[in-house]
Amino acid sequence: MEVVPLRLGTIVLRFRWPVAGTLALLLVENLLLLSIPLVLGWVIDALLVEFYHSLLGLVIIFVALTVIGVARRFYDTRVYTGIYRQLSRQTAQSLWQKGESVSVADSRLEMVAEFTQFLERELAGISTAIFGFFGTLIILALFDWRLTLVATVAMLLSF
Repeated sequence: MEVVPLRLGTIVLRFRWPVAGTLALLLVENLLLLSIPLVLGWVIDALLVEFYHSLLGLVIIFVALTVIGVARRFYDTRVYTGIYRQLSRQTAQSLWQKGESVSVADSRLEMVAEFTQFLERELAGISTAIFGFFGTLIILALFDWRLTLVATVAMLLSF
């Protein structure tokens, strides 16, 4: 058995479907987050004409956001624990067959743990930031393209 190359792309490609599942749940969660300002605007407009049932839409979004968020975190933990288990078992067997020292095996297994922890903890945050940025730009463009242009130029000038 050969040592698995510890590259982020290789690991993501090898476990593409479980990782795609976590990213799909993350996409739904981010879409719900982006819809909050829109629905909140509708609720405020409806409350101004004393239509109180409009609050139900906001409640539905927050309940869905909570359920999807909790489900995603449970699923993430199962997926990335499974990835760690498979990679660490394969790496340990390969290193044992090659007769590597305990310190080499330990450092290699620690790298496997770091990669899977990065995927579980950081990938969601990075994806949410990127999705939020481009989602906000798209929403702003739908509102007024000139405002989007000014915001984009201002952002580029701030660097």
